[in-house]
Amino acid sequence: MKLLVFSPYYPPHVGGLQGHAQQFNQHLAKTGAKINVFTSHLPPFAPAQEDNGAIKIIRFPAWEIIPNYPLPKFWQSDFWLMWRQIRAQKFDVVVSRTRFFFTSLLALAYAKSSHTPWLHIEHGSNFISLSNPLTNLLARLYDHTFGRLVLHLADVVVANSYASANFVKHLSRRSAPVIYRGINKEKIIKTPAAQNIKNTYHDKVIITFVGRLIDGKGVDDLLKAIRIITSYQSLVTSYPFHCLIIGDGPQSQPLAKLARQLGISKHITFLGQQNFNQTMSILKASDIFVNPSHTEGLPTSVIEAALCKTTIIATNVGGTPEIITNNVSAYLIPPQQPDVLADKLAFLLLNPNKGTDLSNHAYQEVLNKFSWTQSIAAYNKVFKQLLQPDNYVWHSR
Repeated sequence: MKLLVFSPYYPPHVGGLQGHAQQFNQHLAKTGAKINVFTSHLPPFAPAQEDNGAIKIIRFPAWEIIPNYPLPKFWQSDFWLMWRQIRAQKFDVVVSRTRFFFTSLLALAYAKSSHTPWLHIEHGSNFISLSNPLTNLLARLYDHTFGRLVLHLADVVVANSYASANFVKHLSRRSAPVIYRGINKEKIIKTPAAQNIKNTYHDKVIITFVGRLIDGKGVDDLLKAIRIITSYQSLVTSYPFHCLIIGDGPQSQPLAKLARQLGISKHITFLGQQNFNQTMSILKASDIFVNPSHTEGLPTSVIEAALCKTTIIATNVGGTPEIITNNVSAYLIPPQQPDVLADKLAFLLLNPNKGTDLSNHAYQEVLNKFSWTQSIAAYNKVFKQLLQPDNYVWHSR
């Protein structure tokens, strides 16, 4: 089976979607699939093309019209050379990810013009939620036109969570089977805790965030919650803590500025981008992991934190409650409410044994729920159905 995968980003670009895409391709290749990835050339230091045998990567010239939204540089001849390069080949199935990225429209154009079966994987579970109301309005208009078009015209839509499936139903009125992602759990479990982090903050509770520093991730809510906690002087004196921010992105400088304005810089360290092993090591050295996102699909960082046995506080959005259970294996809170987040953080500072109990339950809950073996087997069933002529009627949509 030969696949053409359209992905808005791909490693070394960092994020949950791109990590999922890479691991998906790697595990699918182990079953004999040959995969070509058509993705944006971001970051620019990545090679324009890679050939790893079963997986070939073509990175087209791109720019970000807004942070975290790549568009092809259509005016450059290199883009059209690469487009002709993939058009000259015959693929069995086209795959795209998340309806609002432009690469999904490229997948639509390729699939319909070449009469190739098209599988779309939906990661989103709601409309985009950013701080700019105008951007939110434009994004919603896009979803109600091009996003809906992608979901309607794809031959099969698979959702990565039940929350995503519900959103697909809401936006396009079509059903989407749910296939959970896998996770490289053996690698995470074997990763040792970062001893340098434990040594540096040996007398403090370590609170950690992991993710892209972009609008909508809620890191500003975490900083505001830290500010609330620091106002309880007796609590901070008796239960000192430090917050580590892992990740990079367009909001890194504004967030550092916000920390200074809130007077909490001494409680915050921005570690920047870390590789996978470093991130897992830091999570294992941490006491509390916070995921304050405003919207989510199925957040990889929450799954990873659970496997690292780090106590989890996360916003109750998207597929997050499908990963962990409120008050049993984590605390799930409303988004954009720093005061509620501060209350939960303060409670865990005062009650570390409760955190240990939650993290042990989270580890057990996640351990067998996310398996690449099960996930790839389910996708291969979908591919088999797509490749049966009686089931593939692209012209009926």
